[in-house]
Parts: sequence; structure tokens; C-alpha cells
Amino acid sequence: MAPRAHPRRPLPNRRLACRKNAQNIRRIEARGGVTVITKDQNASGDLGVYDLKTKTIALSGNVVVSQGQNVIHGERVVVDTVTGTARVESGAPRRPASARRRRAGSGR
Repeated sequence: MAPRAHPRRPLPNRRLACRKNAQNIRRIEARGGVTVITKDQNASGDLGVYDLKTKTIALSGNVVVSQGQNVIHGERVVVDTVTGTARVESGAPRRPASARRRRAGSGR
């Protein structure tokens, strides 16, 4: 399903002052189908956080990184916007529930 466009509403004056001082922004968050495109890679996830200080974009939730025919899935990816490199992170592999039950019932 394609995202729906919502009509723009004017911002209150106090928020406009913040927009004029953009140098105060340290991070930007985007949610829902976030995609980062570099010259040879695409990375997407459910949540994206751009850190202006480190110049990195961290994507999390259903992360997919592709480079040509190569595709990798992970829990989190950090893209360095200066170098264009991406580091994919995943959690520890989980043992099947049956293996956990056997170990718990073995008295060890």
C-alpha cells in the first residue's frame, strides 16, 4: 500500500523559530519504510535515525541492504554518509525452543 499524502498544516510560531535555527538540530528520525541510497548500495528499514554529528544513518527493524545482486538482512545497519560504507548488525542466534526445553529438563 502506498503512503498517503496528508495536507500540510501551518506550524505554530514557536516551532518556526526552531526551524530558523537549524544548526541546533543533532538528529533526525524517520519512521515507516525508510530507504538510504548511495552510489552502489540501497539500505532500508522501519526506522531511520540520522546523526548530524557523526554523519551516520542508523536503520533498524526489518533491515535489508543490497549491493548489486548481493542482499543481506539484519536487525540494524549503520551507514556512514561520508565514506558510503554500511555495517550490518544482528543479535545472537536463537536456539530452537525444543533445544531450550531439553536443556532445562536435563538438570544442567
